[in-house]
Amino acid sequence: MLIMEHQYNINNTTAVVIGLCVHGLAVSRALAKGGVEVHAIESDTKLPGIHTSSSIVHIVNSIAGKDLICNLINLHPYLKSGSWKPVLFPINDEMVGSIADSWNELEDLYCLSWSCNIDLVKSLLNKENLATFCQESGLNYPSSSLVNDVHSLELIPESPNRQYIVKPNKPLSSFKVKKVNNKDEISKLITKHKGSLPFICQPWIEGDDSSIYFCAIYYDKGVPLCSFIGQKILSHPPALGQTTAALPSNNKDILNYTLRFFSEFDITGPVSLEIKVDIKGEYWVIEPTVGRTDYWIDCCIQNGVNIPYIEYLNQVGKKITDSSEKGDRVWLDSSKDPLIIFKIIKHIGLFSIFKSPPRFAYCDLRDYRPVYYSLIDLLKRKSKKFFTWQSDTA
Repeated sequence: MLIMEHQYNINNTTAVVIGLCVHGLAVSRALAKGGVEVHAIESDTKLPGIHTSSSIVHIVNSIAGKDLICNLINLHPYLKSGSWKPVLFPINDEMVGSIADSWNELEDLYCLSWSCNIDLVKSLLNKENLATFCQESGLNYPSSSLVNDVHSLELIPESPNRQYIVKPNKPLSSFKVKKVNNKDEISKLITKHKGSLPFICQPWIEGDDSSIYFCAIYYDKGVPLCSFIGQKILSHPPALGQTTAALPSNNKDILNYTLRFFSEFDITGPVSLEIKVDIKGEYWVIEPTVGRTDYWIDCCIQNGVNIPYIEYLNQVGKKITDSSEKGDRVWLDSSKDPLIIFKIIKHIGLFSIFKSPPRFAYCDLRDYRPVYYSLIDLLKRKSKKFFTWQSDTA
């Protein structure tokens, strides 16, 4: 596992995690495990993560846009002051974009790993630029068309399999990604989701969830300090949505592709790259993540690569030593799919489950309240669905 050189006086500052969804909870726990004092801000009081004991939770009106910036400014006086400013950990692309746009208001108050790469991060967040970045790195990227309105449909080349992937160019829009069977379905998306335009449209690359790999790296001025290679097993919705099951991978080609993609950038901070292997064995870049860790970060953490803690240590000037020892635990997010354990047994076998027990997103013996509230939430949702069904069939 990762060995970090530090003394427990490391807590001369704090970490601030923005959001306590499954992803934010994993980051908070990862930092607390290293002895860091963690503060978290969240606006959704229904999330099981707000009951965590891994952080001091601050409920605010919003963690989006300008509200996020104002709330971070207001929070600062309540944070421990020390040799280093509090370290920020945004959780999604919208937060990254908001912080990047308003960093001049926060730079005297907080520490941000990628503060020297603001323009680069903004550029990488823009999906329109990915084709150019991949071309410069010599990597495959699906041919992409920018869809601004129905008239743009005429410019979209025919997909070899007649299927397309459509995703909004800006983060956290009304949908993440859709698979469509023809241009008429794209037209319907334009009508239904006008507020999320423009879209990026690409031909569908054949392959299920298990054909999707990812690699996470933490860079310090262009030098990788650690890395983790993983493979998706399941996602919701299948082959399109957020990861619900993932495990470590030994596919070094994924690491090499990720290093090639980011080799041109003198970047500091957490990055990752998602890659799909098609039925012919060719590798295709799906999308990068910059300025934050990805939703499946707990898969890395539970297998010995604690990237949030590495980021924290790097930002407070502590030396980091990385050994190559990794685990083989499967990570499962049952919040999206309560039956995920049965589906995963079907994919990897019962023996593999007993050999290396899976890690469930909310479960942690040292921080048990989130899983308790997640089960209560699950029962409420299932009861509501059952009684709705009963009402419809009456």
